[in-house]
Amino acid sequence: MMDNCPKCDVSWVGQDIMEYFQDEEIAGMYGWTPDNPKHFSVNVVMVEYPDHYDGASEIQCKVCGTRIGRFSGKYLAGGETERM
Repeated sequence: MMDNCPKCDVSWVGQDIMEYFQDEEIAGMYGWTPDNPKHFSVNVVMVEYPDHYDGASEIQCKVCGTRIGRFSGKYLAGGETERM
């Protein structure tokens, strides 16, 4: 996952999960460890297709609307979808 939108450069990295929860056990449920801190995502959504791969297939910037295929890295236009 990228840290910034490749088109508008807005940050996709939010608050550190541990800073938010203030509890290592809870932060660990989100994959956070002292050696591998994790952050919440902001300004970005992962899109799932209902009749497609069971999981996120595209990344979409909430600020500029840029859509990127999760597997191909290709910029998606209009009604185009990510193919597996």
